[in-house]
Amino acid sequence: MPGLSGLELLGRVRQRFPNTPVIIISGIGDQEHAQGLIKLGAFDFLLKPFTLEVVEKSVKRALEYRRRLLEASESEERNREGKPDEMILGDWKIVRKEPG
Repeated sequence: MPGLSGLELLGRVRQRFPNTPVIIISGIGDQEHAQGLIKLGAFDFLLKPFTLEVVEKSVKRALEYRRRLLEASESEERNREGKPDEMILGDWKIVRKEPG
């Protein structure tokens, strides 16, 4: 990437948009390199050359992860607004009933 390494880009994206899943695509096949990027916040690491099927699976997982983060954030917001009627946690929807 001209002018910016993948590691630098990952850092910038994570700082500005911490809830955005970042998928790294690299030609460096070193396992330690990949694990280091994951530890620094990359959502996934794809090694070149790759198939479109691999990219599709990674993007679907990233979108699902982001959807769940948004649902959890919305649930927290409802709780802060005094509407703790339901909370979404992963695949579970928890509904609270008022006593009485």
